[in-house]
Amino acid sequence: VQRQLETNEANEAQVKEQLQTLREAHARVQADAEKATQELRMARDDAAAAQNRADGLEKKLQEATAQVQQLQSEGLQVQRQLETNEANEAQVKEQLQTLREAHARVQADAEKATQELRMARDDAAAAQNRADGLEKKLQEATAQVQQLQSEGLQVQRQLET
Repeated sequence: VQRQLETNEANEAQVKEQLQTLREAHARVQADAEKATQELRMARDDAAAAQNRADGLEKKLQEATAQVQQLQSEGLQVQRQLETNEANEAQVKEQLQTLREAHARVQADAEKATQELRMARDDAAAAQNRADGLEKKLQEATAQVQQLQSEGLQVQRQLET
């Protein structure tokens, strides 16, 4: 009985030590999971902001494209007027030059908007990839927490018996 009692006490000390180790591991993993959750939220916010920026730039590009088409149409009309009405040639040339300058400005704006849209889409994709990676880390940490909780319950039951 004395030997059994000594063995039981040694086992109890070992089980308590294992339980403490599991509790500490559980706390670390829980903290990592909370950090990963926060990083995931921030990454998703970044992805949403980048997507909103991309949407805004896409709208600007569509507006600039419509403006380019309108200016091209007006330019064709002015060109025809120039060809058929030589009496007003000087005025028509001035209008045509003004339209060409406006067209060049709008075309440059459209190209800039296109480049910004590409960068915004790249930013949105990078932020989404980061969010996906963080979500995977969170799932792994959650699985680890569940495993540690299960092991902790087993150790607790063993300690109680």
